[in-house]
Amino acid sequence: MHDTVHNEPEGLEMMAVTANMIVSCRFCTRIQCDPSCRTPVHCTKWSGACSPILVNLAACMTCGEYKNNS
Repeated sequence: MHDTVHNEPEGLEMMAVTANMIVSCRFCTRIQCDPSCRTPVHCTKWSGACSPILVNLAACMTCGEYKNNS
């Protein structure tokens, strides 16, 4: 069995890079900065309404809508 080493600074850096990529998305209303949050993105596209729902960063990367506003 292998021990998994959690490198928190790397996680924080990855979240910052991802957040910087998706912050310009027109469907993203807020991104929580807590690196332990599993669903930090408030998104109106996934909710299909004006009220956002919380989604994970993988959902944003999969959606790719952030690319249309760059």
